[in-house]
Amino acid sequence: MRNIHFTEDEIEQVLDCVVAVLNLGNIGFGLIEVKGGDYAASPSAETKDYLITAQKLLQINLKTLVHSMTKKKTVINNEVIETKLDLDSAYQARDALAKFIYGNLFTWIVKKINAAISTNKPKTSSKQKILNFIGLLDIFGFEIFQTNSFE
Repeated sequence: MRNIHFTEDEIEQVLDCVVAVLNLGNIGFGLIEVKGGDYAASPSAETKDYLITAQKLLQINLKTLVHSMTKKKTVINNEVIETKLDLDSAYQARDALAKFIYGNLFTWIVKKINAAISTNKPKTSSKQKILNFIGLLDIFGFEIFQTNSFE
């Protein structure tokens, strides 16, 4: 990351996001009884440390994070209806949140790499030679980009 001009702060933020996503994936849910004898999903006490770690790394309010994984808002005719999620829906919401964060992080990194490649003219230093050759390892395998594009 340093070779493509990430600042130390950016490197730390990237790593914080990755660790937060990994912690989100470890959050489990249980059911709690709510008014009317119904049950709703709530983060389990056993995985509270993962929840708190993710909250701190993402720098968001703990209540907001829990709310995003356990409740759903629906807007009908300008009226907002909030419902509590069941267990399966809470796990799906957690996974969707983790995918959203990771997807945005990945897109930002690709843009940062493309910007570094396009703004540097070939020079003789070893760092500049590295910038002319970028490879990317993702879930589909290792790819080498011949041009400054992401296909």
